[in-house]
Amino acid sequence: MTEKLKIFLLGPPVVRWNDELISIQRQRARALLYYLAWQGKLVPREVVLDLFWEGSAKAGRPRLTETLSRLRGGLPDADLIISRAGQIGLDFERVYVDRLHFERLVNQAGQIPSQIPENEPLPKDTYKLLTQANNLWRDVWALQGVSFPSAELDNWMQQAVERVQCLRFTLLSHLADHAAVMRDFQSALDYARIAQEYEPYNEDIHIRIIQNLAKLGLSDEARAYYEQTRESLHAELGIDPSPRVTRIFEKIYQSDDPTVPDIKPKWELHPSLDVPFMGRKNAMTEIHQIIARGQALIVLGESGQGKSRLIREFIHQINPQPRVLLTICRPLESMQPFQPFVELFRRYVTEDEWKTLSPIWINHLVGLIPELAQIRADLRLFSMPEGVEYSQAMIFESIRQVLLLMNAHHSLFLVIDDAHWADEATLATVAYLLARAPFTQSASLTMVARPEDMTDSFNDMLVSIQQSKLASVYQLRHLQREDIRNLTTYLLKSEPSEQFVNQMISDSGGNTFFVLEILRALVDTDLDVSSSDTSLPSTKNLQNLILMRIQRLHPATKDTLNVAALIGSEFSMEVLEKACLKNPEELVPILEELEKDLLIMPDDQHRGELFYRFSHDKIRETLIQMIPPARARLLHGRIVQTLNKKPQQPAVLAHHYSGAGELITAFRYWIKAAERARALFSKQDALLSYERAEDILQQIETELSTQEIYQFYADWNDLAYNATETNLLKHIGHELSKIGEERGSPLLIGSGLDALSDACMTANNFELGLEYANQAIEYLGKISNCFELVEAFNHRGTFLYMLNRLDEALVSFQNALILSTDIRDSRIYKALSNTHYQIALLEILFGNPVNAYENGVKAFEYAQRGPHTYSIVQAYSIQSLAKIYMGKFSDARETALNGIELAEKIQGWRMLGYLNSYVAISEVGIGYLDSARRHAESAIEIGQKYEQYDIAALGYRALGEIHRMLHDYPGAMNYYQQGFNGLPNHFLGFDNLYRLGLVQHYLAMPNGLENIMMAQNVVNQFSIGIGIITSKLCLALAYAAQGDWQNARFLATELEQETSDRGIGSYHVSAVCLLAEAAIADGKPETALNQLQSVVAEAQLVQNPWGELKVQATLERLLLIQGENPSQPKRRIEALLEHFENQISHPETRKAYYGFQEQISMRSRIVTDPL
Repeated sequence: MTEKLKIFLLGPPVVRWNDELISIQRQRARALLYYLAWQGKLVPREVVLDLFWEGSAKAGRPRLTETLSRLRGGLPDADLIISRAGQIGLDFERVYVDRLHFERLVNQAGQIPSQIPENEPLPKDTYKLLTQANNLWRDVWALQGVSFPSAELDNWMQQAVERVQCLRFTLLSHLADHAAVMRDFQSALDYARIAQEYEPYNEDIHIRIIQNLAKLGLSDEARAYYEQTRESLHAELGIDPSPRVTRIFEKIYQSDDPTVPDIKPKWELHPSLDVPFMGRKNAMTEIHQIIARGQALIVLGESGQGKSRLIREFIHQINPQPRVLLTICRPLESMQPFQPFVELFRRYVTEDEWKTLSPIWINHLVGLIPELAQIRADLRLFSMPEGVEYSQAMIFESIRQVLLLMNAHHSLFLVIDDAHWADEATLATVAYLLARAPFTQSASLTMVARPEDMTDSFNDMLVSIQQSKLASVYQLRHLQREDIRNLTTYLLKSEPSEQFVNQMISDSGGNTFFVLEILRALVDTDLDVSSSDTSLPSTKNLQNLILMRIQRLHPATKDTLNVAALIGSEFSMEVLEKACLKNPEELVPILEELEKDLLIMPDDQHRGELFYRFSHDKIRETLIQMIPPARARLLHGRIVQTLNKKPQQPAVLAHHYSGAGELITAFRYWIKAAERARALFSKQDALLSYERAEDILQQIETELSTQEIYQFYADWNDLAYNATETNLLKHIGHELSKIGEERGSPLLIGSGLDALSDACMTANNFELGLEYANQAIEYLGKISNCFELVEAFNHRGTFLYMLNRLDEALVSFQNALILSTDIRDSRIYKALSNTHYQIALLEILFGNPVNAYENGVKAFEYAQRGPHTYSIVQAYSIQSLAKIYMGKFSDARETALNGIELAEKIQGWRMLGYLNSYVAISEVGIGYLDSARRHAESAIEIGQKYEQYDIAALGYRALGEIHRMLHDYPGAMNYYQQGFNGLPNHFLGFDNLYRLGLVQHYLAMPNGLENIMMAQNVVNQFSIGIGIITSKLCLALAYAAQGDWQNARFLATELEQETSDRGIGSYHVSAVCLLAEAAIADGKPETALNQLQSVVAEAQLVQNPWGELKVQATLERLLLIQGENPSQPKRRIEALLEHFENQISHPETRKAYYGFQEQISMRSRIVTDPL
């Protein structure tokens, strides 16, 4: 590596060479070094003379010469000082200056920090740049402690330093605002205090310091700071703090003693008997250990086991008391995304807290909690239009930000009860929260669930958070013999016999609720439990015990209770009133009777309305089972008429409409529930809602129009395809086709066949998929549904090119464009976007990346008109791939990362796989090898999980490229082989094969050339242009490696012209470099030099450091042959190597790099051609 002189000026100046301190003895020589380093460029001698010798230029010239001589003598290499053409300076190829680095980073961030509002976080990349820039400072003041030899120079340096410190002041202000938005108030305070050193009277800085002290709970310090500032301003400037600063201080002063809002959780505990908490000492100890480890607690136990009581008692023992948040999941809300958090926030977040939360977070919650728009006038109400998916990650983060705000002054203890009914989005939110503050710090989270009712989603989450050590499970055991004995003694005032306890264990199974219900039935009897001859009354089961209580009720009371049971586990008095056709005077005594009998209890979880809930779910479940079907239908009808007059979740209305026998309406509400779940990025909830809708459709199919059936299955199919649900796509296709056959509908039959072709695409069954697509076109051509017909042609074209029939595929896509005339249907934009995407992919295969990119832009434009998120993702992916072949690797990477962000939001796994592979390939191209490896492995994982072997092949290609670039040919061969083995009859398989052949040839394996030529024959046969060009380049490189310059030159000549015409930038650099090497071999150094010099700038322009490395290495070799000094290419090679090394930490990659570095140092022939 080139040794560098490092000059640190952002603080007390330090000069180092190979980590050794360099000391320049003379003051003027030191000052000259610092001045030249600060300039960052060559400076005219006259300017230096004027500054250092103040107008005595004639006398100063010999002294400048002498000072330069002393400076050269004090440096480890005299050539670090450059003097030419009347200018002097440092060789900045070999000199690092922190001040220059600082300004480069700030300039790279550009105007973005100033354009971001103070209450919004900085973009991730911008924040990283500003943090890196700030970390370069070793002290507050630059050039601290330096004195300069002239007043003129001292004045110039002072102004220069002030300009840089002004930059840092602005940077610190942005960092302070960002930290405050992210609720890292300590960092925000630290940044603001450093900024104050530069501008001690800046009122914005005073405000930042006061506000952050208050946020940290340091109210005394905030007061002291304000008073100190007031005194300082008065003493120094004769003024008081501005009204703005004073107002903010007074506001903080008035509310500087935050207390926990007095909103207590309402635990759903069965109130059957007032009994002490007993028999759970070991449970309390184990729970305490889990919480003390900083893990989430998952309490599992069967219904009635006492889980909620256990958690309540545990929390009561915590000192000081946390801020307890309790939310309860409901069975009727299991398909309402985020509903437990919605209810939690409505109950526990105060209006002041909502007003404090940054708009960037609250805006993502207003769609879930519309009333926030009334609290905050600065919000825009999200309308959740069809087809628009929100960023789940942003909703997760917004929920976290609310909890961070609530946790700021008092630690949270969040309890999610009945979590087995939690929707998929809520479970995903929990997993997100557990890995982040405040739950990795001071807050605690507990989930309570019944194992017998846990969903697959809950089980998946449980496995995930346990594996990551974020949570521990506590299994609540049954009551033990001694516990039952003690409860009986306490409640019946008599110690039971062993026989009685044995029978209690047998009848109750140790279930706490069952034990208490049995004892409750015995309280008013004269049963002698101490006698060994006493036996329990026949209870049979828990349901009989509950029925015995219900049968004693008045018929009107029982009827009211039935209505309440059908409404849900909780119900409002207003809804019950209207559903029972009773006025308040009639209903109140009934509710009082039910409450006295401990069947229901008030529920103050809701604000504004009076709510009740059942004392235990088993009571409600028993009631529902006993209501006759006809009666249930009548009651559901009354309930839904009442609910429909108020805003409701569509899934709840669908449930009641279904119970009321209004199946068509229920069907439509299930579709609305699916659409809402999609809008909230809850795929599983959406799929379940569509399944419920189809269950009803099978009962009412004859009552629905063909168009309504088509639209239902089309929307479901769209979700299933995006989620790569192959079996579901088959089901949809068969159902559509079956109904279509019964109705004689070409639309339904054709759409069904097209859905089956989608299933074939996700399963990589291209031959059968083509058959289905052809049949679909035959039926759809008979009707006027433009969108479906265009999509069928798109699918046909896709299968054709997957089968290497590229010319036929292009004809199919062209037909799709011709048919895309009905722009009244907004979905046609989606079809057009898809068509241009597919044509772009074909253009890639034809070897025309520029044309591909143009079609990718059109695909993006049409996708945005929809808007159609999945189509936007596709457009990003094809633009990225086109830029890769154009050699614009940095642009390709950025585009693919944009696509990944969207693909993750909609769980588009197929596109996510492609995009990860494109990021990996582009990162290999720019030398980000560690990141490339991670993205390649993600692509392979997705490809294998969903059996998308083309994605896996691209991932293996990227891993092979990493090792090929580093000349680790055995490692590269392993990955290329895996890529080929996964798709031996597919273009992407051959894409790995000619690369495999090349590295085999480098290893002198006899089948290397054979594999290149075999792959070349196949791509020639199917006219795959990009494959023909790539295989030709591989063959030319192979010939060059064995010294066959005649064949290498012939192929390189063809490639140079072809890649130039087609805009394949990185390949063009390789072709020219091959021609230069051939010229060297022919003894034509001048020709080689001209060719190399012509391509150096091109390699840099197309963001191709590997190609440039090869060019510079060849140029160095040529200059050595000619006996010239190769210092310039040598330095550039070292800089490129440093760039690559800085991006490598993975052990496998680093090991390969060390071997590569050794080959470079020996100046072996370099073959780093991007393919």
